[in-house]
Amino acid sequence: MKIIEILAATAVSLAILFGESRLALAEDVPELCGTCWCIDGSSSGGSCPAFKPGHYDQFAPGLSEVLKSLVPAGSGVEAFRLQAADGSSECNPFYHLEPNEKMPGGDLPPCVPPPAADLVNPSCTVRFADGAGDGGCCGRTYELVDAVDDDDTANTDGVLTHTGHCGVCSTMQDLAVIGSKVAASGRSLDTQSIACSSIFVVNTGTLGKDLDTEFNTLVSCFAEKVGYSAECAKLWAYSSAATSALCLESCSGLGGSYNGPPPECELSQCIKCSETAQQEQFQMFAGRSYVNSGITQPIARACDSFSAVEHEAICGADGVPDTCSGGGDDGGGDGGGGDGGSEPPPTPPGDDTTSVASTNTCSYDRMKTVVLLVIAGIALFVDVV
Repeated sequence: MKIIEILAATAVSLAILFGESRLALAEDVPELCGTCWCIDGSSSGGSCPAFKPGHYDQFAPGLSEVLKSLVPAGSGVEAFRLQAADGSSECNPFYHLEPNEKMPGGDLPPCVPPPAADLVNPSCTVRFADGAGDGGCCGRTYELVDAVDDDDTANTDGVLTHTGHCGVCSTMQDLAVIGSKVAASGRSLDTQSIACSSIFVVNTGTLGKDLDTEFNTLVSCFAEKVGYSAECAKLWAYSSAATSALCLESCSGLGGSYNGPPPECELSQCIKCSETAQQEQFQMFAGRSYVNSGITQPIARACDSFSAVEHEAICGADGVPDTCSGGGDDGGGDGGGGDGGSEPPPTPPGDDTTSVASTNTCSYDRMKTVVLLVIAGIALFVDVV
């Protein structure tokens, strides 16, 4: 049936966009290009470089909980919002793309870039804005500060959170999501992301529902179910809509491969399509990425593209506690969001965003399994089989 073909392509393209989650220990080294965790370059002499401190496959639960507990002050770059030149929140971060009836925001003005987007070799740093605190790091208030060199970082009392300028996805909340690879719903990050996005595609395409209404629902899903900060959720929603609208044909025959065979491990046509269309714009507004935060994805990337960022440094000499019991905002209330071994929360009646996803919080060995589950779940949801 045509709907199944569309959903299959959508599921594959979105799985590529979000990446397949792993429930590995933080010190485990993934094998993404042959036996190497990255695509080796000539600078390493043909051997796989070490997976060193500051590189992560998945955060330890304690670090994820600390990050979720931290509260943005709203006085630094964390206050940056997607907005037009006149200050309106109605803007399109992918204004550069050709108008497409399947993509939202076609009639909106472009969003203005983050304040440090044009700086040369900046770094995004985090500093506590509440003084010395009580010696711990749970539940404290922080600011994001752009630094242009090491001296600047030291002068701001900042701790590196990623290389490159700060953007709407640079918050500690967003770092906790991509580092733990577990969504706020308790499901794996990729499974929940695909569920949110697939419903948007079905509702706007097959069922012909209003694009703007469904886009607002998609933004809410990325914020509430996935767990991104509000502005980062909006950016991911725009990105998801663009990928599903522009890259279905490139992704429909992918079959679960992110990269070609080693040693080149060339990116698949699906990934190339998505990144050619939007990656530069997405990165400009997001600020944070997996690689500039030192975190791997199932997509193999060039070894020399990874930054080494020791995120535990945010807690200073005291080190990362095992838990933030009773501290922080709602984001820290689930106690170990990076664990991934706990049971997912009960599904509320009528919760459509989780009805299409597997209730198993364990990640799947192959993306094909995710795709099949998504297809089957959505097919039942829209009653087409």
